[in-house]
Amino acid sequence: MSTPEIKSMNYESFMNRAYRLDRRIRRPSKAEFQNLVRLESKNESISKNLKELKERMERACFIFLDQDMTSEESGKIGVLLSLIAQANSSERIYECAARGLVMTEKFK
Repeated sequence: MSTPEIKSMNYESFMNRAYRLDRRIRRPSKAEFQNLVRLESKNESISKNLKELKERMERACFIFLDQDMTSEESGKIGVLLSLIAQANSSERIYECAARGLVMTEKFK
């Protein structure tokens, strides 16, 4: 079982890979993910935070798509974009980030 700290580190690592490729995006932080988890635990509205994280992750995916990737890798990123769009909780965002880390291993 993963703790929120570990989950937030996965999110930050995925986003950092994109940040290293294109510094025009805002530097990622674990706190972004942790704020979403905190709001969920308090049963507060997460829509604004969730939307922001999803937009940032989608931008990261487009940055990866701009790199030299095989058609298979591009297809996987396309699937990831679809999963991100469907994400409705911090757990789903974490799953997308974990998948993204595996898919973008070559940009480590």
